Amino acid sequence: METWILFLDLVKAFDRVPRELLWALLERFGVPPKLMNLLRAIHKDVKVKFEVEGHIHEVNCSIGVKQGDVLGPVLFTIFMVGVMTSWRRISDQPQCIFLTREDAVMTGRKTTEAGDTFALDDSEYADDTAALFVSRYAYAKYSPLLVKHFAKFGLEVHVGDIRKPKKKSKTEVLFVAAPPSAYINPTTCDDVDLSNVDLGNGYYFPIVLLFCYLGSIFTSDGKDDEDVKARIDAASGAFGSMRDSLFSNASATMASKKIVYEGQILSILLYACESWSLTEKLFHLLRLFHARCIRAMCRVNRLHTRLHHISTEELLNRLGLKSIDAYVTTRQLQWAGHVMRMPFERLPRKLISSWCAEKRPVVCQAYTYGRGIYKSLKKVKIEAKGWSDLAQNRAEWSKAISLIT
Repeated sequence: METWILFLDLVKAFDRVPRELLWALLERFGVPPKLMNLLRAIHKDVKVKFEVEGHIHEVNCSIGVKQGDVLGPVLFTIFMVGVMTSWRRISDQPQCIFLTREDAVMTGRKTTEAGDTFALDDSEYADDTAALFVSRYAYAKYSPLLVKHFAKFGLEVHVGDIRKPKKKSKTEVLFVAAPPSAYINPTTCDDVDLSNVDLGNGYYFPIVLLFCYLGSIFTSDGKDDEDVKARIDAASGAFGSMRDSLFSNASATMASKKIVYEGQILSILLYACESWSLTEKLFHLLRLFHARCIRAMCRVNRLHTRLHHISTEELLNRLGLKSIDAYVTTRQLQWAGHVMRMPFERLPRKLISSWCAEKRPVVCQAYTYGRGIYKSLKKVKIEAKGWSDLAQNRAEWSKAISLIT
């Protein structure tokens, strides 16, 4: 089924939170009085300094969370949870409904299988909020109401203005298409309406086919191709910036190259890989990049490898590195094990074994996250049937998934 995801961007989000309303929400959520007094004390005598034409001014700050405080994002997230909770209570917006069961089955279920239902309406992470809609009609109807709801809590949503063409909306809507077989013309998704939705008074939200959310790229087809390519480009730029000074430097030790490569380059390359559904085509792109970097660190080009029959495995051994399959598999299974240890009430735990009660098209199914996890389990020789039981023991699970090289 089609889904419309509204990615909200707020204007000066952390500065606009009404503190008294925030304290009321914290008390409502059960924060102990001693901690409440401490939070109030931290925010009591906050002052803001700013410069105007060379003169420094200082004023008392009576609104917003404290800037530079590590508690700021946490407090704002709690505030956003309160905003969205109240929205769900007053809104009759249709929900995105999923089915789930308390097992470790991630693929191959029948759509008619019985399970527990749960709704996935929104996602909050600091000031990055996403709201899900089941149709364009629902999005067009409820998004203006959601903007007004945010205004009641002192928050302003960043919108586009048709009277100011240069003022682009930072809030965008991602159209996520249904499977291609659901359309007569998959290229245009049966001429789906992707025009801007009018919010009234000349304001609008644009509809896009690609959006970067929390550092990951989401696309209309729901695949990870664009995200993987973007990660490779970012890692390639970081590697190139240090190539002459470190990675291809003859005086640098292999140990130092390994530390920087694993700590920085692979961290950039594999950011959010825990949630990727990696087809062999995407794995091939990652392997090519990894092999290029390995050759550069060993000061070996492709001609050398052909003439002297130097394998990638040999170069990996020189550096003490593992294959890219090992790094990806370890990260994905670490996250999968962590999710399986969560209580079943947690949303990630419900989602990992969830499915939609929609009839599947009679075509080859798209490569799913569950199939990717089963593939990773096979690489470390863990049976798919009982992997969730093994994952309950953190130490044993870490030992089992570290065997891949």
